[in-house]
Amino acid sequence: MLKVENLTKHFGGVKAVNDCSFEIEKGKITALIGPNGSGKTTIFNLISGIIKSDNGKIFIANNNTANLSVDQISNLGVSRVFQRSRLFKNLTVRENLLLAIDNEDTKLWKNIFGFNGVTKAKEEKIKEILEDFSISEIKNIVASELSFGQKRLVELARTILNPHKLLMLDEPVAGVNPKIRSSIASLLIKLKNNGETILLIEHDMIFTLGLADVIIVLDAGKVIATGKPNEIKSNKLVLDAYLGN
Repeated sequence: MLKVENLTKHFGGVKAVNDCSFEIEKGKITALIGPNGSGKTTIFNLISGIIKSDNGKIFIANNNTANLSVDQISNLGVSRVFQRSRLFKNLTVRENLLLAIDNEDTKLWKNIFGFNGVTKAKEEKIKEILEDFSISEIKNIVASELSFGQKRLVELARTILNPHKLLMLDEPVAGVNPKIRSSIASLLIKLKNNGETILLIEHDMIFTLGLADVIIVLDAGKVIATGKPNEIKSNKLVLDAYLGN
């Protein structure tokens, strides 16, 4: 699904990503972890096409993305949740979700203002995702009035509605309460069981170790360990670099 080969990115004299290589298996939840400054978000930005690498290759579904734009990479099937909210603050939850379905700016704005019409099929998709995320009661509330946890649920719902093959989640439970964190964990497991491929960054180690099938550990822009949660918990390099033991 995703293959990274010898990826390198410098910012001035700092090697944010340093000859990094790994693969993401289809139908699994893979977590990318590491201490602050280890290169996690930079790698997400490189995969998404927001920034370009200095060296190395990225393959998404066997497509080399080196010269592709953000939109072209998205059209290959990459859908991402960012660390900070990217909802349209003055639109309702329902309207924000409608934006994701067509994945084209001109179409989605026509949908909102009635030029394109909102089909029954789209309404059914919205209804289903609202029910899956238990947010039906807030569908007509504008995004600016939502709590932080509600915003994260809506962002995750919108990311799933966006046509995709790979879900990239940057700290999906950061700052949310335990109830919403548990809801998100259950939703991600359900998605995996339905065949979804998920790559996530998350600092909540209890959440991550309890959820991921595979964990990739970064330190100073390099992969220092890859394995199942139980293997990672007992890995001395990880304990030294990440857990502080």
